[in-house]
Amino acid sequence: MEKVIDDERSEVLEIEVDHLGLPKLRSIYGRALPFPSLRYICVLQCPSLRKLPFDSNTRISKKLEKIRGEKEWWDGLEWEDQTIMHNLTPYFQPTRILKKI
Repeated sequence: MEKVIDDERSEVLEIEVDHLGLPKLRSIYGRALPFPSLRYICVLQCPSLRKLPFDSNTRISKKLEKIRGEKEWWDGLEWEDQTIMHNLTPYFQPTRILKKI
């Protein structure tokens, strides 16, 4: 899977995945989206996802509690501008993936 929302159909693809990464996921959506009820974001094992669908005009949901993901992923995200990064950073909580030996 490379996209969560198809740009052409504006259709949300439901994803319910436990302990399964999406290494080819590159996009949630091609442009910024409003998320008035967003409470939680968790991105694990999606190294190709380099952008979140937010920009400086996106208002952060008052319900947002946390964003979880690997620190390396968060540090590697590309932002339209630094404002949204600064607005979202207080919600970020790094998570480590334990790899089986």
